[in-house]
Amino acid sequence: QPTATDFSFVKTFLQKTVSEVLSVDQKRHVMARFFALLASEGTEETKVLSIQLLVLPMLQSDFEKIISKPCHDDGQPPSKGSWINERSSSEDYRNLTGRRENVTKAVGETKDVVVDEKIIRKFVKDALFRGGQNSRHYGDRLNVELLKLSSILLEYIW
Repeated sequence: QPTATDFSFVKTFLQKTVSEVLSVDQKRHVMARFFALLASEGTEETKVLSIQLLVLPMLQSDFEKIISKPCHDDGQPPSKGSWINERSSSEDYRNLTGRRENVTKAVGETKDVVVDEKIIRKFVKDALFRGGQNSRHYGDRLNVELLKLSSILLEYIW
């Protein structure tokens, strides 16, 4: 049931704090707590809100920081939105490739990024395959949020 009180300031605070203030180790701790919450018997609403307010903004921000680092021979970052346009020119393709190389390289190094191979494996095993258990079914809202999280990981890392 909707409330008459506006709590959007909480959403803004959480998104900004998690994205800009927390260290990499603290962000990894947030991910560990998220996986623990996902495996728990907690409410679906709590799980959905944790993805929406904490995990997605944190990962989006980290990947955007990595992308903004120079990746071309001329030292320029890929042009904003170049991966959205059709790959009609070789320049667009190089921008897309350089962008993915930045993220993939950073994930491989794991010192300045939250998502490493261990986190990805844990996400696939625990969230997507539900730890091999068929007894735990997610509701539609949680499945949608997990799909969004999957698409962000695929977009930036694949």
